[in-house]
Amino acid sequence: MKASAVTRLAFAAALAVAGTAAGAAPALAGTPGAGGSHSSPASRQQLGQHLAAAAYITPTSPDWPRLIATGRSLGFVVVNVSNGPGSAEDDAWKSVIDKAHAAGVKVLGYVDTGYLGGSDPVRTTRLGDTDATSWMVQAEQDVDRWYSFYGASIDGVFFDDGMNTCGPTSGSSAFADDYRYLTEVLHEQHLGALSVLNPGISVPQCYEDAADVLATFEGPASSYLDPTADLAPLPWQATADPDKFWNIVYDVDQSQLPAVMAAAKANNAGYVYATDDTLPNPYDTIPSDAYWAQESALATPSRVTPPRAVTGVAARSRTATTVTLGWPAVPKTDAVGYDVYENGVKVAAVGADQAGRNGFAYTVSGLVPSHRYSFDVRARSASGAQASGRVVTASTRPASGPLPATPSDVTVSAVSAGSALLSWGADQARTVTGYSVAVNGVQTLALPASVHSAHIGGLPLGAGATFTVTALGADGRNSRPSVTVTASIPSPTPITDAAIDFGPDVTTFSADYNVAFSFDHVFIDTDSQTSTGYQFGGVGAEFMIENGIIYRDADDSNSWNWSPVTLDSGPLVSSRGGHYVWQVPSSVFGSSSSLTAVFSGTGTYPDYTLAPVTAEKHG
Repeated sequence: MKASAVTRLAFAAALAVAGTAAGAAPALAGTPGAGGSHSSPASRQQLGQHLAAAAYITPTSPDWPRLIATGRSLGFVVVNVSNGPGSAEDDAWKSVIDKAHAAGVKVLGYVDTGYLGGSDPVRTTRLGDTDATSWMVQAEQDVDRWYSFYGASIDGVFFDDGMNTCGPTSGSSAFADDYRYLTEVLHEQHLGALSVLNPGISVPQCYEDAADVLATFEGPASSYLDPTADLAPLPWQATADPDKFWNIVYDVDQSQLPAVMAAAKANNAGYVYATDDTLPNPYDTIPSDAYWAQESALATPSRVTPPRAVTGVAARSRTATTVTLGWPAVPKTDAVGYDVYENGVKVAAVGADQAGRNGFAYTVSGLVPSHRYSFDVRARSASGAQASGRVVTASTRPASGPLPATPSDVTVSAVSAGSALLSWGADQARTVTGYSVAVNGVQTLALPASVHSAHIGGLPLGAGATFTVTALGADGRNSRPSVTVTASIPSPTPITDAAIDFGPDVTTFSADYNVAFSFDHVFIDTDSQTSTGYQFGGVGAEFMIENGIIYRDADDSNSWNWSPVTLDSGPLVSSRGGHYVWQVPSSVFGSSSSLTAVFSGTGTYPDYTLAPVTAEKHG
């Protein structure tokens, strides 16, 4: 799959992590999330919803001008180049991203979080790691690349494959805390960026502030309209800010639209996307104009109710890097949420259910010491209308106290093609709140104080790489950068030793993938006809292996449309990160007497494709 083509199949195949209680054993699944109705206020019927689309559409598709034409009426759109931003800026993608942003559409870049390594079976990063820190490092690097390639036209990030338990054990909140940290880093580095997390199923309230928006359902209309009891929305969702929730429903016949949109309102979902597209990739098209117009009309409330204006907003406390705003709760208000603005840019939303004994409070973080800011808080009604209060100003306090100690014992090891392991010593005085890592002089990673190593990928092949680590202090004072450590990054031939053993019972495909691509592909031609199947690298492929799963060409139209193949003998055998061996029952290929395959790697690094390899059936 080319980096500029449509996106990974796994988004549709691995929809959610099953289980809803903290500590439940999670597993990858095609499990539908919550749907149907839930007890809700009468005002729920006047809920003003935003349509938000997963647009995994090739950038040259005529669907893009139609999406762009929706302008500001579209809540946001998720784009995906190659299971993330790809290896470099793509001209075709840049064109549609720039046009969509200029038209007022919020554009979110796709970032895989791999369930933070907490799924069963365990997911691995592109570098072959399974721990939560490595997934966070990869996610931060992907976020950095989205903004590096497409700049100000990126309005936020869609974190896919999100966990839906608070932590790995009962009583732990480690998973929710990690996603909260990713959101905080995104907000501090990109003012006003929108964070969307996709567990694909309802989540406990520990996730309420883990992201700006939570995708609490992703699945077909049949499951959405007739959910099982254990998949119903959790009670806290009924009274939370509707703009906290996004429901994604595919395989929706247009006749089902009224029922699906009514269920979305009952579920208190302020964002919704219904499409008649189906698996294996229900996001490679958008609905027809008539379908889209009906969906938009059903999302729009018949009556707009303005909320009562916010009064009494004040800066209750300040530090060198934060300002805590407070405002009193207003009885009998129509507000379902309050939007917080910093210097005119929305930075947070606070649900009307989050009032404490002293009213509402929100701490704006990531500020600069001794700097003056303006803030305002705008009440938002269920219909989407806003009412502003007065703008308040506040200055952060000066930075004070000693500098944190400069990180010591900085080393680089495990250097391979495009990656290296960076490590540093722990802060014994415990005055550090986090670490910032610079790669080749550019600040690339922000990591919690508990982290003292990072497996860093995406390094330029065949070049030197430099690394420094800076300790971050609570009051905005940072340490001096550490000593600079360097590594020489090798540049091997990306794919070598490709071979096919076409036996009577089992066919083995093998190759050395010497670079950590996003996608490791084998395109398989079973009839020696380049004009049939998916045309790639000099073959017409009837089958494709992608990262350990085999797919069959679904429609012989030379489009990226594949269906997973169910194997009686179980999953393919695949060794990630180096020498790969894929074993497929030969019966999958029918009566073919020879196979021709193209081995290819895409994403993260420049695409690389070997010449076709042919094998005759033996035995």
